[in-house]
Amino acid sequence: MVQGACSGGPSRRAPLPACWRAIAAIRAEHPALPIGLLVYANLVIRPGLERFYRAAAAAGVDSVLVADAPLEEAAPFERAASDHSVAPVLVAPPNADDARLAAIAARGRGYTYLAARRGVTGDDRREAERLAERVARLRALGAPPPIVGFGIGRSDQVRAALAAGAAGVIAGSALVRRLADGRPGALERAVELAANLKAATRPIAAPG
Repeated sequence: MVQGACSGGPSRRAPLPACWRAIAAIRAEHPALPIGLLVYANLVIRPGLERFYRAAAAAGVDSVLVADAPLEEAAPFERAASDHSVAPVLVAPPNADDARLAAIAARGRGYTYLAARRGVTGDDRREAERLAERVARLRALGAPPPIVGFGIGRSDQVRAALAAGAAGVIAGSALVRRLADGRPGALERAVELAANLKAATRPIAAPG
């Protein structure tokens, strides 16, 4: 879903310079807001790594995750990002062994994108236990804060991920799906979902 949005957006509706202007406007209005991008490698390679990360930094971007750049091919992106004080975010996949997790922990910056196996729910105890184990392994290795993504689109999934020790959650496809459905009110539905997911990150008040 996100890949479809990325391939359709910049080439057909939203040229990259327009995206930088939009990000710069958000940065000007919210100076302390963390801004992280999730992109695919073609979007970075087409203008050139140096030019892309220079523009990202100028717009106020804090971090960039290149979703389809595996660890073995990530070094050029990491160097270009670091040269412009942009944090290169790396993905910790579900099947990563200890050696790979150690490399991700050592090389990643900003946060660690911890890919859930199939979306975590409070009802799936074993999946929640596995997620908690992976979070603990990353923290023990000194990785940037682990943030859970992939398949997150409900409030119970947010609460379960945070209960497993994650520093946060990422809900990408669920929001993109609502924005891309083309029906009236799509933006409002996406805003409502974002608000509900955000509310799930806050402690539940004890009954008075």
